[in-house]
Amino acid sequence: MHARSLTAWRISCFFFSWYVGLRGPVVAAPSMAYKRSHYHPTRLSSNEEDEDTVYFTPLGAAKEVGRSCLILRYKGRTIMLDCGIHPGRTGDDALPFFDSGPDAEEIDIILISHFHLDHAASLPYFTEKVQGGAFKGRIFATHPTKAIMRLMLQNHIRTDSVRLAADGTSADEGVEAPLYTEEELQACLDKIEVIDFQQVRDERREGGGRLGG
Repeated sequence: MHARSLTAWRISCFFFSWYVGLRGPVVAAPSMAYKRSHYHPTRLSSNEEDEDTVYFTPLGAAKEVGRSCLILRYKGRTIMLDCGIHPGRTGDDALPFFDSGPDAEEIDIILISHFHLDHAASLPYFTEKVQGGAFKGRIFATHPTKAIMRLMLQNHIRTDSVRLAADGTSADEGVEAPLYTEEELQACLDKIEVIDFQQVRDERREGGGRLGG
């Protein structure tokens, strides 16, 4: 595994164990196939899930580098770890396989490990566009991640617009457009709650569960 990806994975695992108090075994869904239409992860109903088992579904970064997006379910809680794009693809083809994951409104927490495009660039698309912006959970990242992520994603929008212009396509032609606008990026950034390294956050709401503890 690439050293950067391994580091991001370790950070994500730390965040998740920090949030739910990781205990029991992990069950992984089948690895993601190359084409979107071929990927059908095993999904269990809430009645079928063992509350002491962690269920793991990759919506990206399985047998490939890029579009890191991992779904973890434990004790009725659903956490998304990272939400990136595939650096070698464009448009919808660069996104994680959101259509194979849980509904946006089922996601309780999104944790962004760092600001690189392959770990964060799909976040505005997910929060503002997937299922009409149905995501109502909370998003956490460190201060440096949020600050640099703003610059990275602004630049991503601009370079994508330049690429589309060079290809002779535009949003007006209905062919292809950047995945999200500057306004949608800002709306997404406004939802991110910043945390410090080693900081413990206590998140309480009806149904239990907390960040830290």
